[in-house]
Amino acid sequence: MRKTIKTINFIYYPIVALFILDALTTIDIKAQWLKSLVYYAILLSTPLILVLNIWKLPTHKAKLLWSILPVTLLVSIFYTGPVKFLFARSSWVTQTIQYENSRNSHAIE
Repeated sequence: MRKTIKTINFIYYPIVALFILDALTTIDIKAQWLKSLVYYAILLSTPLILVLNIWKLPTHKAKLLWSILPVTLLVSIFYTGPVKFLFARSSWVTQTIQYENSRNSHAIE
């Protein structure tokens, strides 16, 4: 059982790393499907990981060590609000606006 929990944790931590890179740095995830996957995975798996770590890990030290990041993320999700957290998952879309000057009739992009 401990091997399964460690495997789940090692899948969870790269997702957290992608989330931290997207939320706290200037690096943005441009692929909408990947960004949505990361945000939904953080929202749904954080309580599950926290419960599994607290109930199934054998030592007190391991429980504390492996539960620091899920607790921090859970507090930050509740602080910002789950709905606002989900609305932050949309990626930026850029557009080209073309303006035509009526006096000179030159197109400026």
